[in-house]
Amino acid sequence: MPQLEISTFISQIFWLLVTFSGLYLIMWKIALPNIANVLEARQKRIEDNLEKAEQAKLEAEKTFSSYEESIRKAREEAQDVQAKSSKKLSDEIDSKEALITEELNKKIHESDMEIQKTVNNVIDDIHKSATDVASDAILRLTGSKPDGKHLKRAVERILEINN
Repeated sequence: MPQLEISTFISQIFWLLVTFSGLYLIMWKIALPNIANVLEARQKRIEDNLEKAEQAKLEAEKTFSSYEESIRKAREEAQDVQAKSSKKLSDEIDSKEALITEELNKKIHESDMEIQKTVNNVIDDIHKSATDVASDAILRLTGSKPDGKHLKRAVERILEINN
């Protein structure tokens, strides 16, 4: 095998050093900078994408919080509208109830007055009828017409005793 001959070792070492030095220089000046540039560009793209993702996340959070805030405000407004409507309806009901109560009280008072008037008329009719009956009875029993004032007082005393 020719590589193992001692006489060619020096030339082989020389060419080995020349070849490896040349390859080292080519790698150092041409290939490694290109690889470094590609890695830097890739790292920059990754960082840009991460930054964009972070900004998108912040924007999404901001949008979500604004959405929640608008929902909260809408609920508050709905509760306010509902409370105002309830209060308005309650006030309307109270006012109509007061009006109806007033009308009913007025009608009750008028009915009471009418009933009292009717009762007074009936009592007067009873007194008159009792006086007429008593006058007729005395006239038939005695044959003479009794005194109207005495008879009226007697009938009133009897009716008071029975009440």
